[in-house]
Amino acid sequence: MKRRAFTLAEVMVACFVLSMALLVCFELFQWGSRAALLGQARAGLESEGRRVLLAVRMELLRSDFGGLETDSTRTTTNPEGQTVARHALSLPCLENWSDGSKFNTSSAAPLWDRYMVLYATRANPGLLAKQYYKPAGAPYQGPMGNLSALLSDNPTFNPGYSSLQVLSKNIESFQLSSDELSKVVQLNVTLARRGGRKADKAGLNERHQLNLAVRLENSGP
Repeated sequence: MKRRAFTLAEVMVACFVLSMALLVCFELFQWGSRAALLGQARAGLESEGRRVLLAVRMELLRSDFGGLETDSTRTTTNPEGQTVARHALSLPCLENWSDGSKFNTSSAAPLWDRYMVLYATRANPGLLAKQYYKPAGAPYQGPMGNLSALLSDNPTFNPGYSSLQVLSKNIESFQLSSDELSKVVQLNVTLARRGGRKADKAGLNERHQLNLAVRLENSGP
């Protein structure tokens, strides 16, 4: 029995169907890869955000509003062309809360022996840097007074710090506000990380927002 061969039209139709199936599979693979990358970026930012809050909350909680100094004028432009905050603050703190000699014997008030400076650099993405300073004149009363001179976009260039910790390398915005009546400082932080590439090569960014409001408990009346 003689078999009929495939016609050219049938071969072309089969090739077209096969190419469409491969294209769909490729698009599904790309979508899955992007979703996985964004999921990894989201989980990483959430973990990083928890570390940031742990690193600053206790220092804020134990500090004195009367020693707070802020710079809420610092801004930069993010890759999307938006103006974002890159604020800064300094406040007094203690190096060792277990040392009884660091407290006033009559009032039990802390005798502040160093300052913490917390600020975001203006690169994209920015760094969130925490530095400690021990200027002459301890125990300190009132603000440090020279915050604007300690906000280099390369934190290692800041003069006189005793220690440096980079809390995040993924800062998009760092905004702070304070209320003198309630002695509350509020931080609003947005972390952003690239999670993949679209077909047009534009960045796929994942963002994570943090909000922290703390009353400085060792503030005066």
